[in-house]
Amino acid sequence: MSEKKIWVLGNEKTKAEKSISWSSFFPNFADADVIIIDLTTFTADILKQINKKKLNYAKNQLYDKYLNRGTIIFITSPSFEIDDNGTKYSNYHLSPIHIQTREVPKGTVIHDNGDEDNFYFPYLQKVGTFDFYIEKINDVENVTKLTTESKEFHDKLSIDTFYNVWDNTEHILGTRFLSPLKLGDGDVVFLPPTHKISVTKGINKIIDIYQKPTSDKYYTITAEHSKQRSSTYDVLKNLENNLRELISAELSEISPKWWKQRIPEDIREEARKRKERNEKHIGASNHHLIFYVDFPDYKKIITRNDNWNDVFQNVFGNKQLLSSKLEELEPIRNAISHPRDLTSLEERRLKLSSEEIIITIKNYKKKKKLKKKKIKIKSWLKFKPIQVVMTTAFDRRVYPLDSVFHIRVNCPAILLDELIHIEIYNSQKELLAKSEIDPNTFEDKELKNTGLFETTIIMTGNKWKIGQEYYVIAKYGQAQVYDSCLIAERVPVIQTDKSVYMWSSDMIVTIIDPDADKDSYVPEYVGNSPDSQLIISSSQGKIENYKLRETGDSTGIFQGLIGFIGVFGDGTKHGYNLDGKILTQTQGTVVDDGFLEVKRSDKIIISYKNRFKKVQLTAFTSNFGAVIELDQKVYSNHDKVYITVVAPDYNFNHHENDTIGDTSKNEIIISTSVAELKGYKLNETGNDTGIFVGEVILIEFNQEKTNNAHGLGPKDGIIPAHKQDFITISFNYFGEQTIVASAIIK
Repeated sequence: MSEKKIWVLGNEKTKAEKSISWSSFFPNFADADVIIIDLTTFTADILKQINKKKLNYAKNQLYDKYLNRGTIIFITSPSFEIDDNGTKYSNYHLSPIHIQTREVPKGTVIHDNGDEDNFYFPYLQKVGTFDFYIEKINDVENVTKLTTESKEFHDKLSIDTFYNVWDNTEHILGTRFLSPLKLGDGDVVFLPPTHKISVTKGINKIIDIYQKPTSDKYYTITAEHSKQRSSTYDVLKNLENNLRELISAELSEISPKWWKQRIPEDIREEARKRKERNEKHIGASNHHLIFYVDFPDYKKIITRNDNWNDVFQNVFGNKQLLSSKLEELEPIRNAISHPRDLTSLEERRLKLSSEEIIITIKNYKKKKKLKKKKIKIKSWLKFKPIQVVMTTAFDRRVYPLDSVFHIRVNCPAILLDELIHIEIYNSQKELLAKSEIDPNTFEDKELKNTGLFETTIIMTGNKWKIGQEYYVIAKYGQAQVYDSCLIAERVPVIQTDKSVYMWSSDMIVTIIDPDADKDSYVPEYVGNSPDSQLIISSSQGKIENYKLRETGDSTGIFQGLIGFIGVFGDGTKHGYNLDGKILTQTQGTVVDDGFLEVKRSDKIIISYKNRFKKVQLTAFTSNFGAVIELDQKVYSNHDKVYITVVAPDYNFNHHENDTIGDTSKNEIIISTSVAELKGYKLNETGNDTGIFVGEVILIEFNQEKTNNAHGLGPKDGIIPAHKQDFITISFNYFGEQTIVASAIIK
């Protein structure tokens, strides 16, 4: 048996350490490391008959296991509910993450992210078909019973998308949730049932995976390593491990003495000193010195001219882009190490940049394996005798249709009067395009000095096909080398920075569309062409063909801003203040000049269509309501009345304090039975709070004296009242509703 304790609930025929039926006594699940729950046997009849106290006790143990480094795997089945004396129970009752499924006609096209690199790949190969998918992820129950950090739990709960399994229309069939709490790093995994083999044999496959972990050159996946930490420390650790393993694996292929020949002397010396210091405290270690380099050293090693030209250019493609990503991560790495809490922006940047770098490494590894296979089976690509050493590479691995190839040849030795011939073929050996480079007259001296030569070829004609592989062959003298790429169609994604917006705020719109990145050397635009059309609309207006700008030369990520102009129920408007100019009309063409009229509780529809697919995202404008609070329920004459109005929707200016009470659309009226203050102003407590405060003083009403209420606010108000009276504060909320609060005067 594996060192890990693996138990199975709902199936007695598996080879787990314990196999427990639904009707038997439930052990203490806290004693297991991995718990597999077979929901295919958890029928409605069993759910009705099972002892609910036993069920709830097991549920709490499983929650605790999830929060404390445990793994819970559910073999899914269609969701259902029963009613037990007024209490509803789902067949997913035991899961910390509740899901709902939707049944569909039987399908067979199943995708998993990462193929054989997915930890559960041997199991997923046996799924075969499906007839339901995960439609909805519900809230997490009873977290507050288990931890006081429930808000943090909800805020940071994350899906590990690397483990997603989906059908051809991107319906999720299986996924993995990470526990984000500081208490531990547990996970909940949902896997579809197997149909090529029995569910029992499928569960045994999972057990085998944990008993016999797989590994390859860059990734070692064991039961422990499969739990990729959601903390920032572990994101960074994962990135550094991948960079170290890539460097050592690739440079060792060039020379067994790579550490001395390919690593700068100062880095080697500092690494040696660090290792010696560590061994003084924790004893001798068999770790290679690469494990003791500092974070900035990765950039120095990878971008060193000989290392870059011989290896890492083929991995990362763009030296400047990789350098900027690693430089951005340096201060974040220092903050984690010292330690300092990261801002949300730093945390997002760490996760995004780390994921991009790791995916690039993985794609290179797959490409390298594929290239070895292709060399064996494609005799027409066999190399001729080589007189000069050279390599060639596309500027990327996957291209959209109608894009631009930037093809580089690395050839340190130049032959007199010889041209480099570049030819691109499809898999049917058809020559589709060609170009020539004269190394003797090549104009880019910076590239030429490093032995690099480059040419550009534009896809034209109708012979370029989606889903096909293409080959570039570079010929120079008697040398002949090649590289390959794919043309693919990918589904675009729309994102916004929030889901709910207030008037006068800005929405950041992001389109992720790799197919719109036609040229990896220049930033491009989407939104205003027939094959990339963006429409942003509300009930009050529409912006068509709005242009978003790419965030870099070759990111495929396009962003822009939309500001919101408020429209009251009577048609009047709360304009957007743009550097002193008040905008009141829907308008916009490019990046940051877009402004959209919206009502409260409006639906904002962002629609994007490229050549192959239309996608849509919906956001909303806020309608949070308002509350008036008084500091006391009973006052006496000569008391000071402190008034608080909580009205987030009136937080129009996020950089200055706002005011309410001074217009007909936000009027404050303070009254007693004998006097009234109209248009009384309250001021916001801070730049971005949405909380407004003020105060008035009560004086005793005297028939023989003048009893006028006076004051404009927020602190100069005086209002008379009888000894037995009421004070009432009313707030006109957007001209549509009156909010009222009262207190007694005695």
